[in-house]
This record gives sequence, structure tokens and C-alpha cells, in this order.
Amino acid sequence: MPMEPNSCVLGALLNSCRMHKNTAFAENVASRMFGLVSESSWSYTLMSNIYAGSGKWEDSARERVSARSKGLKKAVGQSWIEVKKKVCKFVAGDCLEEKDSDEIFQVLKGLTIQMEDISDDDDIMFGKSMKLKY
Repeated sequence: MPMEPNSCVLGALLNSCRMHKNTAFAENVASRMFGLVSESSWSYTLMSNIYAGSGKWEDSARERVSARSKGLKKAVGQSWIEVKKKVCKFVAGDCLEEKDSDEIFQVLKGLTIQMEDISDDDDIMFGKSMKLKY
């Protein structure tokens, strides 16, 4: 690479390691990444998930403890959904506008049913593709 990779490049590489279950390479990438973005919880969370996916539960717990000891907290995840050509965003526990809530819950119910239909052999966490239609 003609230049030093930044945290975005390393993050993409770390996520690729997760998808391909390459824990050894992920450890190398994460060590470089922690030097660049030590104040961000997402890299620790991703590495913890990589360890968990490999059955390395002690290493997974160590990453979470390390992030917590640095005072890092996982950012609240937002959901975005398109209903009637309008994008709605929300987090768990949000009060949704009355006029949109029925349509949003209808779409989410359809997505839930489709996800339940996916066989247990499909591993969404580790990169198998899943196309949902609603």
C-alpha cells in the first residue's frame, strides 16, 4: 500500500476478517487500529465479536472489559426503514409518530418472518448474504 492505512481502511479490513473468520489476521489489524482509534468502542466491539464467533469466549470478554476500563461505551444503534417512499429512523424504545407506526411495524413484522425462515445453517454474523423483500 503506498500510504499508511487510516482507521476507515483498517475497519473495513477488520470486518473482512470477521466475515472470513480469520482471527489471527484480525488480531494484527486490531492492534494497529487500537493505536489509531483507542477512544472508539466499535473496534473493541468488533474484535470481541470476532473472538466470540471463533469460540474464544475469554478473549471476547477481555476485549469488552478493556473497552469498559477505558470508559468506552457502545453507541446506540439506529434503525432506518423505508415506508411508502419515506425513510424513518429510530432506536429501540423510541416513541414513533402515530401515523407511521402501523406501517413501520407491518414492515418489521414481514422482515422478522423472513429472517425466521432462514435456515439455522445460514450464518448472518459471518457474512452469508441475506436478501429480504417486503
